[in-house]
Amino acid sequence: MEEMTVEEHVEELRKRIIVIIIALLTACFFIYPFTDRMISSIKNFYLIEGVRIIALNPVETIIARINISIFTALFLISPLVIYELYMFIKPALIENEIRTLKNFSFFAYLLFFTGILFALFILLPLATKFLLRYTISSGITPMLSLSNLVNYIVLVAFIFGLVFETPIVVYLLVRFGITSSKEIAEKRRYVYVAVFIVGAMITDPSPLTQIMVALPMILLFELGLYFAKNYESSL
Repeated sequence: MEEMTVEEHVEELRKRIIVIIIALLTACFFIYPFTDRMISSIKNFYLIEGVRIIALNPVETIIARINISIFTALFLISPLVIYELYMFIKPALIENEIRTLKNFSFFAYLLFFTGILFALFILLPLATKFLLRYTISSGITPMLSLSNLVNYIVLVAFIFGLVFETPIVVYLLVRFGITSSKEIAEKRRYVYVAVFIVGAMITDPSPLTQIMVALPMILLFELGLYFAKNYESSL
C-alpha cells in the first residue's frame, strides 16, 4: 500500500470528522422533540416526592434539552465514532495489530456501555434517592437546577463507564510490566474494602443495596486479574 502524505492524512481525518459531526447533528435533531419526555422520566426515575426542579435563568430549560440531545446522540453514535477512528488508524497497522485492536475496541466499548447502563438504571436511582432522603431528613428542602441535575447524571454515568474499564486497565498494567498479577492479588482485600466503603457512602444502609453496587466492581476487578494471570501463564 502506498504511504499517504501528511496532507492526505489530514484530509482523511477531516472527512471522518465531518461524518461524525453530521451524524451527531442528525441524531440531535431527531432526539430533541423527545427531551421533554426524557426530563419527565428523570423526575420520575431519580427523584422523590418533595423535590423541586428549578430553572435558574430563562434559557436553562432550552440549554438542558440541548445538552440531553447531545449526550444521548453521542451515546447512540458512539459505535460510528469508534468505527471512523478505527478506519483512520487502520492503514498504519499490521495484521496482528488490527486483530488486537478489533478485540480490544469491542471489549472496551462493551464494558463502557455496560457501565453507563449500570449507572443510569441501578446506581443513580439508588444513590440519588438516598441522598435526597438524607437531605430532607436534615430539614432541608432540595431544589435542583435542571442543568445541574442533567450534568450530574451524565458525569456519574461517564465515570462508571470508565470504572467498568477496570479489567482492561488491570490487564494492561501487567501486559506492560508495570506490576504483576501476584502484586495486584495481594491488594485484593483493600480493593474490596474500598468498594464497599464507596457503596455505603452513596446508597442506603441496606446490605442488599450495597452488595448490588459493590458486586459488579468486584467482578470487574477479578475479571481483569483473571486475564492478567492468563497472559502471564502464556509467556
